[in-house]
Amino acid sequence: MDLIQRLREKNTGTIINREKDAIARKYLPKFKSFFIRQRDVFLREFDSYKDLFPERASRSSLAYKLIEADRQLTLDDFDSVWFRTENLTNTDLQGLILAEEYDSMEVGYEVSKSLFSSGAGGSFDLANPRAVAWYSQNGGSLGYIKDIQATSKTQLYTTITKSLDEGWSYNKTSKVIREQFTDMSRTRAQLIATNEAAQAYEAGNRVFIDDLSDMGVRMEKMWNNSGDEKVSDGCIQNTNDGWIPLDREHSSGHQNPPRFPSCRCWESYQEAKK
Repeated sequence: MDLIQRLREKNTGTIINREKDAIARKYLPKFKSFFIRQRDVFLREFDSYKDLFPERASRSSLAYKLIEADRQLTLDDFDSVWFRTENLTNTDLQGLILAEEYDSMEVGYEVSKSLFSSGAGGSFDLANPRAVAWYSQNGGSLGYIKDIQATSKTQLYTTITKSLDEGWSYNKTSKVIREQFTDMSRTRAQLIATNEAAQAYEAGNRVFIDDLSDMGVRMEKMWNNSGDEKVSDGCIQNTNDGWIPLDREHSSGHQNPPRFPSCRCWESYQEAKK
């Protein structure tokens, strides 16, 4: 029986990870495109400061001489460009996140429903009170993405600082920023697409399980990890909790994965044996 249970859990994990990966792949190009647009907005805003660079300010006209004497590019200018860029692009980013979250919740709900084959509930939709509650609290959240954006800002900040210290030209500075922004866009898109798929999928999964619980079926859960050397200690500790009651938090304080962006864990559910 233990072997059968382990095979069942492995098969369930394969299904779950396959579905999550499919959603992430669907949205990855969209996030990549978004960050390329964000790069272009940043460079467009940054362009308004081009006359503050050395090769511009050293021109012979009186206007440029006045700029050189009175005004030079500063890190505050960079902060202003970044602030305007986020304000101009965050709504589009949030809309993209909401779209992926809806798709992921729907798939998570339907997969969980098919695994238990109980016939509980109807098809997933946003009228489900639990889905409404989750969206109210988490939908379109830019919380952890702010940390990702802050890391990107810090990397660009280093480039601008070097540009100021070494007296780079505007063309050189904008070229380096373009290349750096493009590289960052790939990693940011992958991280966000993967995390949103995992987070909303698990939420949709849980919505169905809670609906099942409302019908009087006592359910329990277990945190599963990928079982390789990349698994973090916190996720291993959660797995070591074994099967626990549905509403109990895991050792990390989480109800279910993901514990952090790029977490590859998943939650299993079964009818409680006692």
